[in-house]
Amino acid sequence: MKRLLVLLLAVLFLPACVGTATIWGVTGDDDDDADDDDATDDDDATDDDDATDDDDVTGECDDDVFESNEDQGSAANLAPGEYEDLRICDGGVDWYAMDFDEGDQVYIGAYFRTDFGDIDMQLVRPNGEPIFAAESGSDNEEMAFEVPFDGTRYLKVYLWEGQPAPDGQDYVLELVTNFENDG
Repeated sequence: MKRLLVLLLAVLFLPACVGTATIWGVTGDDDDDADDDDATDDDDATDDDDATDDDDVTGECDDDVFESNEDQGSAANLAPGEYEDLRICDGGVDWYAMDFDEGDQVYIGAYFRTDFGDIDMQLVRPNGEPIFAAESGSDNEEMAFEVPFDGTRYLKVYLWEGQPAPDGQDYVLELVTNFENDG
C-alpha cells in the first residue's frame, strides 16, 4: 500500500517538477532557445525562462569585504571567529594572515557547496612554503593542528582549476584557537 501511495504521488507531482531546479536560490531550467516551459512565449537565446537576456550564469564575480587579498603580501588579517559572505572569484586566490603562539591548538574550516566550485586551502609559511593542505574535492575543507612555534602563518584559499566557477564561489571561513582536541 505504501508503494502504491508513493507511486501515485510521483505521478501526480513529478510533471510539475521536471525541467526546473533550485539550489541556493538559483533557478535554472532545461529549456533550449525554442522551448521555454512557461506561458510567456519569450524564447530568447539565454535558456532562462524570462524575456530578459540575464542568463543564470553571468560570468561576473563581486568582491567580498576582504578584497584586495589576492596575494600573500596583501593578506587580510584574520582573528579567531567565523566570517560569512566571503567570495572567491574564478582563477582568484584569497590570502589571510594569522598570528599564533607556540602550542596553540588551531582549527580552520571553509564551508561551501562544491556544486558551485570546489574550494581548496593551504596553510603557508611566510616564505611561501606550504605546511598543510586541505584538498578533498567535496563540500567543505578543514584542518586542525598544533602550532610548533610563535609567528605568522598564511592561509591560501583557492578554487580547484578543474571546476570553473564563473560567478565565483561563496564560502564561510572559521578560525578557532585553543579548543579541546579529543583526537
